Amino acid sequence: MPAEPSVALPALGRSLKAHRPQASTSGKGGDRPDAAAQGIVSGLSFSAGYVLGVAGHWLWAYRHLPEPGPCLLSLASITAMGWCFW
Repeated sequence: MPAEPSVALPALGRSLKAHRPQASTSGKGGDRPDAAAQGIVSGLSFSAGYVLGVAGHWLWAYRHLPEPGPCLLSLASITAMGWCFW
């Protein structure tokens, strides 16, 4: 008798599945938008993120704030990666 799929997952997979059950990379679950709609939403998300980054950079320079050091840049990068994978 095979084990249930949720039991066979490693601990990290189980915790991610419990945290975000709607996330699926298999494409077999429920209603899924067609490729064109998914591409449009993806492009709009990328555009919004790019605009926010450019606006933040412009505001930083406009306010004549000091350039962040390497420690702050690496902390910001790690925080952004954590936010994206959360």
